[in-house]
Amino acid sequence: MNFIFLSPQFPPNYYLFCEGLKKRGVNVIGLSDAPFESLSPQLVANLSDYYQVTSLEKYDEVYRAVAALIHKHGRIHQINAHNEHWLELEAHLRTDFNIPGINQSILPDVKNKSDMKRRFRQAGCNVVEGAVVDHPEQAHAFVEKFGYPLVAKPDKGVGASGTYRLTNHGDLEEFLRVKGDGTFFFEEFIEGDIYTFDGMVDYDGNPLFLMSCTYSSGVMDIVNKDLDLFYYYDREIPEDLITEGKKLLKEYDLRMQFFHFEFFRRYKDNKLICLEVNMRPPGGRSMDMFNFAMDANLYDEWANALCHNQPTQHLSINHYCAYVGRKLHFNYKMHHDEILKQYGHLIRYKGEVPQVFSRAMGHYCYIFCCHDKEEMLSICHAMLDKH
Repeated sequence: MNFIFLSPQFPPNYYLFCEGLKKRGVNVIGLSDAPFESLSPQLVANLSDYYQVTSLEKYDEVYRAVAALIHKHGRIHQINAHNEHWLELEAHLRTDFNIPGINQSILPDVKNKSDMKRRFRQAGCNVVEGAVVDHPEQAHAFVEKFGYPLVAKPDKGVGASGTYRLTNHGDLEEFLRVKGDGTFFFEEFIEGDIYTFDGMVDYDGNPLFLMSCTYSSGVMDIVNKDLDLFYYYDREIPEDLITEGKKLLKEYDLRMQFFHFEFFRRYKDNKLICLEVNMRPPGGRSMDMFNFAMDANLYDEWANALCHNQPTQHLSINHYCAYVGRKLHFNYKMHHDEILKQYGHLIRYKGEVPQVFSRAMGHYCYIFCCHDKEEMLSICHAMLDKH
């Protein structure tokens, strides 16, 4: 099997995907714009070839690179980056070179909020009303029909980037002044907690594992209000979340794919409202958190599923696993040394957060595991308590 890994150097822990493939005899080819000399020794050791382009954003150059790699190695069986930023590039290359996976024909349904909502309705999931907004007239029409508060987000985008909460006419007029020419999607604002439905399916669409994450606050508020963040993977996934999540898996007919779906659990009626889908693992250190929670190596399990369509072991959730992100400009009561002294036996990872993630994820993080939910929540709050 020939596998092209796009941008394999980021995030740094993703070399472990390459390691799992190499162990199974896969020809792992790196394709990126990073100089070969900048790649980590761990990554280099697990690549059989590397092709550098001047920029992965220049499609013609990337296309020629893949063509050259096919000429050198033969048919490319899979191409992936496991990264939202390169989802469109992957789809374009899969379409042009007839490689299995998400291609351009379904790309709008996994990138555009408006198309997602159509698929959510087809799947039978609960949604709130929404509409595409290109012009002020459309914005005012939405407000007249559904009122405030509402959320405005780029129709094509991911996460909380460029997202606004509009609570009155003044907010709306300011948004229209600064929004530029972009196409936005307006939705009714939901009062509730975010729950994720994460996992991986095999070639037959069967889940190999499922996880669910709960956030301390919505990512939009964390970014826009400069809040602290903690989130955790639960040991038990609510049954209604599994039901709703599996509706989406069936609707999108996913095969050999990671997924990261987001729902709101609405306060007023406890209903799960479908928010968005992402066809990749959750970002940051979430893959490592999966491993800690399950006492497994899911980088390796993915590689085994890709090659043999099955895991190497039964995958079950054994621990609560929490992420706590701290920001440099806040004055916390507990110093780093105190945290290590008091909770070091529980901490599985600690370290600086890449700057690109720091607004949402903090500048420094701690990841820890424990068996008791109340203890886990207490530790999260203690780490973030301020003077």
